[in-house]
Amino acid sequence: MTDRPNTPVPDELAAVRADLKRLTTREAELKQILLSDPDTRTGAEWIAEIKTVMQTRTDLKELRAMHPALVDEYTFPTEVTRVELSVVDADTGEILSPQRKAAQHRKVVQDVVREWLKDNPGQDRLNIPPEEFTRRLQNKEKVT
Repeated sequence: MTDRPNTPVPDELAAVRADLKRLTTREAELKQILLSDPDTRTGAEWIAEIKTVMQTRTDLKELRAMHPALVDEYTFPTEVTRVELSVVDADTGEILSPQRKAAQHRKVVQDVVREWLKDNPGQDRLNIPPEEFTRRLQNKEKVT
C-alpha cells in the first residue's frame, strides 16, 4: 500500500517494484557486512549463521552446444504471464518504456554534471555537493 489514497494500481505496482529493488540492494549490503565481520552476526532478536552448501548446476548453454537434440527432446514451451509497466510522461502524456525513461534521466544527469563542471572548472565530477546536484537536477527536469 502507498501512503497516497486512491493510488492507481499500476502506480502502486511500480512503487512496490521500486521498494523491492531498494530492499534487495540493502539485503545484499547487509549480507556482505555479515560475511565480512563476524562481530555483527548477533542481534537483539536474531542471530545470523553463515552456512556454505554445495549445489549442482547445469550449464544449459554448454549442454545445448554439445547435445542440441537431447536438449530439444526435454525442452518444452510454457506460457508465462507478466505485467510490464510503462511510464506515462507527466508533461506530454507520452507512454515511455522504462528503458527509454531511464535513458532520458541518464541524459539529464549527464547534462547536469557537464554544466556543473563548466561552472566549476578544475573540479572533479565526484565533488558536486549533493544538495547542489539535487537542486540542479530538479531544475533541469522541470525544463525538460
